[in-house]
Amino acid sequence: QPLSAGGLYFPSSGWVSPAHWCEALYSLSGARLWLNTEVHAMAQESPQSRNHGWQLQVTGDHSGEHAFDAIVIANANGANALLPHQPMPLKSIRGQVSYVASAASPALVVCGEGYVTPGQQGVFAVGASYNLHTDDEHLSGQDDLDNLVRLTEVLPLNKELGLDSVMGGRVGFRAVTPDYLPMVGELADESQLLERFAKLRQDANYKFADNMPFLTGLYINAGHGSKGLISAPLSAEILASQMANQSLPVAQCVAWGLDPNRFIIRDLIRRKR
Repeated sequence: QPLSAGGLYFPSSGWVSPAHWCEALYSLSGARLWLNTEVHAMAQESPQSRNHGWQLQVTGDHSGEHAFDAIVIANANGANALLPHQPMPLKSIRGQVSYVASAASPALVVCGEGYVTPGQQGVFAVGASYNLHTDDEHLSGQDDLDNLVRLTEVLPLNKELGLDSVMGGRVGFRAVTPDYLPMVGELADESQLLERFAKLRQDANYKFADNMPFLTGLYINAGHGSKGLISAPLSAEILASQMANQSLPVAQCVAWGLDPNRFIIRDLIRRKR
Protein backbone atom coordinates (compact mmCIF):
# COMPACT_ATOMS: atom_id res chain seq x y z
CA GLN A 1 0.00 0.00 0.00
CA PRO A 2 1.21 3.58 -0.53
CA LEU A 3 3.23 5.47 2.04
CA SER A 4 2.85 9.15 2.84
CA ALA A 5 6.60 9.75 2.44
CA GLY A 6 9.80 8.10 1.38
CA GLY A 7 12.06 6.29 3.83
CA LEU A 8 14.52 3.50 4.43
CA TYR A 9 13.49 0.00 3.38
CA PHE A 10 14.87 -2.99 5.27
CA PRO A 11 13.55 -6.12 3.51
CA SER A 12 15.12 -8.49 6.05
CA SER A 13 13.92 -6.61 9.12
CA GLY A 14 12.00 -8.50 11.78
CA TRP A 15 9.52 -7.89 14.53
CA VAL A 16 8.49 -9.84 17.59
CA SER A 17 5.64 -10.39 19.98
CA PRO A 18 7.22 -9.15 23.25
CA ALA A 19 5.34 -11.62 25.45
CA HIS A 20 6.24 -14.63 23.31
CA TRP A 21 9.83 -13.47 23.00
CA CYS A 22 10.19 -13.15 26.79
CA GLU A 23 8.68 -16.61 27.22
CA ALA A 24 11.23 -18.02 24.75
CA LEU A 25 14.14 -16.32 26.53
CA TYR A 26 12.93 -17.64 29.87
CA SER A 27 12.54 -21.19 28.59
CA LEU A 28 16.16 -21.13 27.38
CA SER A 29 17.56 -19.55 30.54
CA GLY A 30 17.21 -22.40 32.99
CA ALA A 31 15.98 -19.89 35.58
CA ARG A 32 13.27 -20.51 38.17
CA LEU A 33 10.26 -18.22 38.05
CA TRP A 34 8.31 -17.35 41.18
CA LEU A 35 4.80 -16.24 40.24
CA ASN A 36 2.17 -14.77 42.57
CA THR A 37 4.93 -13.52 44.86
CA GLU A 38 5.46 -9.92 45.99
CA VAL A 39 8.59 -8.44 47.58
CA HIS A 40 7.69 -6.27 50.57
CA ALA A 41 11.11 -5.43 51.96
CA MET A 42 14.77 -6.20 51.50
CA ALA A 43 17.84 -5.63 53.61
CA GLN A 44 21.54 -6.32 53.34
CA GLU A 45 23.05 -8.74 55.80
CA SER A 46 25.34 -7.32 58.44
CA PRO A 47 28.91 -6.34 57.46
CA GLN A 48 30.13 -9.18 59.67
CA SER A 49 28.32 -11.62 57.40
CA ARG A 50 30.60 -13.70 55.24
CA ASN A 51 28.91 -13.11 51.88
CA HIS A 52 27.20 -9.70 52.31
CA GLY A 53 24.02 -11.25 50.93
CA TRP A 54 20.49 -9.88 50.93
CA GLN A 55 17.34 -10.86 52.79
CA LEU A 56 14.00 -10.51 50.98
CA GLN A 57 10.65 -10.57 52.74
CA VAL A 58 7.98 -11.79 50.35
CA THR A 59 4.31 -12.71 50.43
CA GLY A 60 2.28 -14.99 48.19
CA ASP A 61 3.12 -18.46 46.93
CA HIS A 62 6.68 -18.22 48.32
CA SER A 63 5.84 -16.32 51.47
CA GLY A 64 8.61 -15.87 54.00
CA GLU A 65 12.16 -14.55 54.25
CA HIS A 66 14.67 -15.66 51.63
CA ALA A 67 18.42 -15.07 51.33
CA PHE A 68 20.21 -14.30 48.05
CA ASP A 69 23.80 -13.56 47.12
CA ALA A 70 22.72 -10.75 44.78
CA ILE A 71 19.61 -8.90 43.67
CA VAL A 72 18.86 -7.21 40.35
CA ILE A 73 16.08 -4.65 40.50
CA ALA A 74 14.39 -4.76 37.10
CA ASN A 75 10.86 -3.54 37.74
CA ALA A 76 10.99 -0.20 35.88
CA ASN A 77 9.22 2.58 37.81
CA GLY A 78 8.58 0.18 40.67
CA ALA A 79 12.26 0.39 41.65
CA ASN A 80 11.54 3.22 44.09
CA ALA A 81 9.11 1.05 46.03
CA LEU A 82 12.01 -1.28 46.85
CA LEU A 83 14.49 1.54 47.53
CA PRO A 84 12.58 3.98 49.76
CA HIS A 85 15.78 5.37 51.31
CA GLN A 86 17.58 5.75 47.98
CA PRO A 87 15.13 7.03 45.36
CA MET A 88 15.98 6.48 41.70
CA PRO A 89 15.60 9.37 39.20
CA LEU A 90 12.96 7.54 37.15
CA LYS A 91 10.04 9.30 35.48
CA SER A 92 6.87 7.48 34.43
CA ILE A 93 5.47 8.24 30.96
CA ARG A 94 2.19 6.64 29.93
CA GLY A 95 1.85 5.03 26.50
CA GLN A 96 -1.08 3.35 24.77
CA VAL A 97 -1.07 1.00 21.79
CA SER A 98 -4.28 0.55 19.79
CA TYR A 99 -5.31 -2.69 18.07
CA VAL A 100 -7.00 -1.86 14.77
CA ALA A 101 -9.08 -4.23 12.64
CA SER A 102 -8.46 -3.74 8.94
CA ALA A 103 -7.66 -5.74 5.84
CA ALA A 104 -5.15 -3.06 4.84
CA SER A 105 -2.35 -3.94 7.23
CA PRO A 106 1.25 -3.55 6.01
CA ALA A 107 3.47 -6.52 5.19
CA LEU A 108 6.32 -5.04 7.24
CA VAL A 109 6.57 -2.75 10.24
CA VAL A 110 6.24 0.89 9.19
CA CYS A 111 7.73 3.56 11.45
CA GLY A 112 7.30 7.33 11.36
CA GLU A 113 6.01 9.54 14.13
CA GLY A 114 4.39 6.34 15.28
CA TYR A 115 4.57 2.72 14.19
CA VAL A 116 2.28 0.16 12.56
CA THR A 117 2.83 -3.60 12.70
CA PRO A 118 1.71 -6.28 10.24
CA GLY A 119 -1.64 -7.87 10.97
CA GLN A 120 -1.94 -10.71 13.44
CA GLN A 121 -5.17 -12.52 14.38
CA GLY A 122 -7.26 -9.96 12.46
CA VAL A 123 -5.77 -6.78 13.94
CA PHE A 124 -2.60 -4.75 13.69
CA ALA A 125 -0.98 -2.58 16.36
CA VAL A 126 -0.61 1.20 16.11
CA GLY A 127 1.24 3.30 18.65
CA ALA A 128 2.20 4.70 20.78
CA SER A 129 0.86 7.66 22.69
CA TYR A 130 3.15 9.67 24.96
CA ASN A 131 1.58 11.25 28.03
CA LEU A 132 3.51 12.65 30.99
CA HIS A 133 0.53 13.92 32.92
CA THR A 134 -1.53 10.87 33.86
CA ASP A 135 -1.11 7.54 35.58
CA ASP A 136 -4.48 6.20 34.41
CA GLU A 137 -4.15 2.51 33.59
CA HIS A 138 -7.40 2.33 31.61
CA LEU A 139 -7.65 2.56 27.82
CA SER A 140 -8.32 6.08 26.55
CA GLY A 141 -10.56 6.90 23.58
CA GLN A 142 -8.56 10.05 22.97
CA ASP A 143 -5.35 8.05 22.76
CA ASP A 144 -7.05 5.72 20.28
CA LEU A 145 -7.93 8.74 18.14
CA ASP A 146 -4.37 10.02 18.39
CA ASN A 147 -3.06 6.62 17.31
CA LEU A 148 -5.40 6.60 14.30
CA VAL A 149 -3.89 9.94 13.31
CA ARG A 150 -0.43 8.38 13.61
CA LEU A 151 -1.66 5.55 11.41
CA THR A 152 -2.90 7.79 8.61
CA GLU A 153 0.25 9.93 8.77
CA VAL A 154 2.32 6.94 7.61
CA LEU A 155 -0.30 4.85 5.77
CA PRO A 156 -2.87 7.21 4.22
CA LEU A 157 -4.93 4.31 2.84
CA ASN A 158 -6.40 4.00 6.36
CA LYS A 159 -7.71 7.57 6.59
CA GLU A 160 -11.34 6.43 6.61
CA LEU A 161 -10.91 4.33 9.76
CA GLY A 162 -12.65 5.51 12.92
CA LEU A 163 -12.95 4.46 16.54
CA ASP A 164 -15.26 1.61 15.53
CA SER A 165 -12.23 -0.08 13.97
CA VAL A 166 -10.34 -0.15 17.29
CA MET A 167 -10.66 -3.62 18.81
CA GLY A 168 -8.71 -3.00 22.03
CA GLY A 169 -5.27 -1.96 23.12
CA ARG A 170 -2.69 -1.95 25.84
CA VAL A 171 -1.48 0.66 28.32
CA GLY A 172 2.07 0.69 29.65
CA PHE A 173 4.32 3.07 31.53
CA ARG A 174 7.80 3.81 30.27
CA ALA A 175 10.49 4.33 32.90
CA VAL A 176 12.72 7.21 31.74
CA THR A 177 15.87 8.71 33.27
CA PRO A 178 16.93 12.39 33.06
CA ASP A 179 19.45 11.64 30.28
CA TYR A 180 17.29 8.99 28.56
CA LEU A 181 19.94 6.29 29.05
CA PRO A 182 19.16 3.24 31.19
CA MET A 183 20.57 2.64 34.66
CA VAL A 184 22.68 -0.51 34.56
CA GLY A 185 25.11 -1.62 37.23
CA GLU A 186 25.78 -1.97 40.93
CA LEU A 187 24.20 0.60 43.23
CA ALA A 188 26.21 2.59 45.75
CA ASP A 189 25.18 3.78 49.19
CA GLU A 190 23.89 7.30 48.50
CA SER A 191 24.70 8.82 51.89
CA GLN A 192 28.26 7.43 51.86
CA LEU A 193 28.76 8.52 48.26
CA LEU A 194 27.71 12.10 49.06
CA GLU A 195 30.10 12.20 52.01
CA ARG A 196 33.03 10.47 50.31
CA PHE A 197 32.97 12.57 47.13
CA ALA A 198 31.91 15.89 48.68
CA LYS A 199 34.98 17.68 47.23
CA LEU A 200 33.40 17.43 43.77
CA ARG A 201 31.32 20.42 44.79
CA GLN A 202 34.51 22.52 44.74
CA ASP A 203 36.49 20.71 42.04
CA ALA A 204 34.78 18.65 39.35
CA ASN A 205 38.15 17.12 38.37
CA TYR A 206 39.21 16.10 41.86
CA LYS A 207 41.03 12.75 41.84
CA PHE A 208 39.89 10.35 44.53
CA ALA A 209 41.80 7.53 46.11
CA ASP A 210 38.60 6.10 47.60
CA ASN A 211 36.49 3.55 45.76
CA MET A 212 32.78 3.81 45.12
CA PRO A 213 30.86 2.70 48.27
CA PHE A 214 28.90 -0.03 46.54
CA LEU A 215 26.03 -1.85 48.18
CA THR A 216 27.61 -5.20 47.41
CA GLY A 217 25.29 -7.48 45.51
CA LEU A 218 22.59 -4.88 44.72
CA TYR A 219 22.18 -4.15 41.00
CA ILE A 220 19.66 -2.35 38.83
CA ASN A 221 18.53 -2.67 35.20
CA ALA A 222 15.88 -0.01 34.59
CA GLY A 223 15.07 3.22 32.79
CA HIS A 224 14.92 1.85 29.24
CA GLY A 225 12.11 4.15 28.12
CA SER A 226 10.71 3.10 24.74
CA LYS A 227 13.74 1.04 23.71
CA GLY A 228 13.71 -1.81 26.21
CA LEU A 229 13.42 -4.64 23.69
CA ILE A 230 16.74 -3.45 22.26
CA SER A 231 18.64 -2.22 25.31
CA ALA A 232 17.49 -4.51 28.15
CA PRO A 233 19.05 -7.77 26.89
CA LEU A 234 22.46 -6.19 26.32
CA SER A 235 22.18 -4.47 29.70
CA ALA A 236 21.47 -7.85 31.30
CA GLU A 237 24.62 -9.22 29.67
CA ILE A 238 26.59 -6.27 31.09
CA LEU A 239 25.24 -7.07 34.56
CA ALA A 240 26.00 -10.77 34.24
CA SER A 241 29.60 -9.91 33.30
CA GLN A 242 29.94 -7.53 36.24
CA MET A 243 28.51 -10.04 38.68
CA ALA A 244 30.76 -12.83 37.40
CA ASN A 245 33.80 -10.51 37.25
CA GLN A 246 34.21 -11.19 33.53
CA SER A 247 35.10 -8.96 30.58
CA LEU A 248 32.30 -6.62 29.60
CA PRO A 249 30.46 -7.02 26.28
CA VAL A 250 30.75 -3.24 25.73
CA ALA A 251 33.50 -0.65 26.01
CA GLN A 252 34.24 0.55 29.54
CA CYS A 253 33.14 4.07 28.61
CA VAL A 254 29.70 2.68 27.71
CA ALA A 255 29.41 0.93 31.06
CA TRP A 256 30.39 4.16 32.82
CA GLY A 257 27.76 6.04 30.82
CA LEU A 258 25.10 3.64 32.11
CA ASP A 259 26.32 3.55 35.72
CA PRO A 260 23.27 4.07 37.98
CA ASN A 261 25.22 6.28 40.38
CA ARG A 262 26.06 8.88 37.72
CA PHE A 263 23.20 11.17 38.67
CA ILE A 264 24.44 11.59 42.24
CA ILE A 265 27.93 12.45 40.94
CA ARG A 266 26.44 14.98 38.51
CA ASP A 267 24.40 16.57 41.27
CA LEU A 268 27.53 16.96 43.40
CA ILE A 269 29.43 18.60 40.53
CA ARG A 270 26.48 20.94 39.87
CA ARG A 271 26.18 21.64 43.62
CA LYS A 272 22.60 20.39 43.74
CA ARG A 273 23.31 17.99 46.59
